[in-house]
Amino acid sequence: MNQYQHEGFSYGLHESISEAPFAVISGKVISRCQFFEEAQSQGHLEESCLHAINLHEEPYPFALSLFGAWLMGKRVLLPPDRSHQGLKELREVYPLKGLSIGREIHPLDQGLLMPAFDQEVLIAFTSGSTGHPNPHIKTFGMLFDGARLIDGFLGGTFGMTMVSTVPQQHMYGLELGVLLPLFCGAVLAPTKPFYPADITAALDQAQGPRALVSTPLHLKILLDSGLSMPPIDLIVSATAPLDKALAEALEASYNAPIYEIYGCTEAGSLAGRRPTDASPWRWFQGVRAHQVGREVFVEADHLPNKVALQDDITVIDLHSFQLEGRRSDLINIAGKRNSLRGLETHYRAIKGINDVALLIPGESPEGAVQRLVAFIVADDSLSNQAILEVLRGWLDPVFMPRGIYRVDRLPRNSTGKIPLAALTALLDDQPKVLRDHPAS
Repeated sequence: MNQYQHEGFSYGLHESISEAPFAVISGKVISRCQFFEEAQSQGHLEESCLHAINLHEEPYPFALSLFGAWLMGKRVLLPPDRSHQGLKELREVYPLKGLSIGREIHPLDQGLLMPAFDQEVLIAFTSGSTGHPNPHIKTFGMLFDGARLIDGFLGGTFGMTMVSTVPQQHMYGLELGVLLPLFCGAVLAPTKPFYPADITAALDQAQGPRALVSTPLHLKILLDSGLSMPPIDLIVSATAPLDKALAEALEASYNAPIYEIYGCTEAGSLAGRRPTDASPWRWFQGVRAHQVGREVFVEADHLPNKVALQDDITVIDLHSFQLEGRRSDLINIAGKRNSLRGLETHYRAIKGINDVALLIPGESPEGAVQRLVAFIVADDSLSNQAILEVLRGWLDPVFMPRGIYRVDRLPRNSTGKIPLAALTALLDDQPKVLRDHPAS
């Protein structure tokens, strides 16, 4: 058995399953063998390019360009920001032309070629929600083995269509929406839906069984839409903690089990749980964690180095842990600690507030205590003063907002996160005179 064969599965290229569907586009079935042959024939990428940027929004063109670039020895960049300025900055850092990096291509059955396990094939970037996006290089083997861990946690996805609302440029969207079809026999969805009606249509077009891959924000919007869904066999959520009440409502409404995945751009998906029960998170098979003070490090056979996690985690034993929150989410004001996400929960509990984000401005007068400002999307009938009156009954005075700014919408990205730079820019756009000065 060579390095590409795991548990009798070799990229779906064994004779018995090489004609199994890889994707179904406009009713046309594209077999796994057809996809790999088409990827080999990709000739639109310059041989002299060292990197390639994959901006395709639809799953099949994305997967085709991704694998074609890998076979040409390129590292594919997955930009977190697809704005003109964001791409300009990316091109300034990464050479898009130059000598092609060395690569070793392995021939497999039926004359198909595959990258070597140690070939660097991808550069993924953090979302920027805690600062500037940071790059992380992935080898082919890291992606292959990571996908197999997810597949095992979900109980096997062979033949299951992965309808994902998450962009393939995000590590979670890539793993669930593209790598499971590439490496584990799942079926690539024909589209990447966004709005509830689009999700309904995508599920309706998908061959069963069907999995819906999404985020807590998307799932809540979908549930609130009240739309009737086609049968769903599996729901997967990640990128933010899924509220137990929401998870229970989703399972009841769609009659499908829901699974939650924990991971990070640095290491990929690492653990999972069923959010409808009280059980802790469990590391995927082969993932090992150890805690030094408040720092938690993870190691795994497919990761080249140990990775320091950015979350506040309590390790229970070798196999499980409790997720307390993001370390950058914890704040200290006047010697008192709290969680931004926990504070935002109080705002969301106020009827009429539809969305909220809290920020500690970067600049404060010398010697002054830093104070929070709140950005809210709220009904016009709800006044700022009414919000403050409710908050005074719940919050310590030091966590009361120094200013409440009303906006039409928050600058959330496609996974529901708000880049710190975008939130800071939103503050810069506000009038300098604060609208409210709650007593502290």
